[in-house]
Amino acid sequence: MKETSSDDTLQVPGPDISVSERGVTLEMHANEPGFLVRWHAFVRACSLLVPDLPEEAQEWVATADEYQMGRLTLERFEAAGEQASDFYEAQKVAKSPSELSGLRVAKYCFYLPEWNWDVHIWSFFVGLEEAGIPKSRWWPFLEACYPGILGKDSRA
Repeated sequence: MKETSSDDTLQVPGPDISVSERGVTLEMHANEPGFLVRWHAFVRACSLLVPDLPEEAQEWVATADEYQMGRLTLERFEAAGEQASDFYEAQKVAKSPSELSGLRVAKYCFYLPEWNWDVHIWSFFVGLEEAGIPKSRWWPFLEACYPGILGKDSRA
């Protein structure tokens, strides 16, 4: 069962602050040092929550880790992202919408700073929901990655 508010935004545990409002809060901090490293950690954690994540998608997560650690060039990282997109497209006929959403969640490991952040974050949150990953499982990771922005001691 979906948890929604009257304005149809996802609700999260804690105070009456929607994912939408928290997303706006995150957007305001997106250019701060270390923000994208923490975003990758969050996306990685969420990718590992995807039920029955195919081996290919698990490799995407590992590839993104290698890039984040500086062991992979941007060119190889982008090529792996293109291969992930090709794999995803090829699965559209065989996979259920939920399984495709799970692949999309893992594919977000290939996020690059020049992407449109405001579209990226909303699409990712929707992908989590469509993949069947409840907010109660991913929200604690998001708070842990951004304790000063979203944690219990934040002003968000």
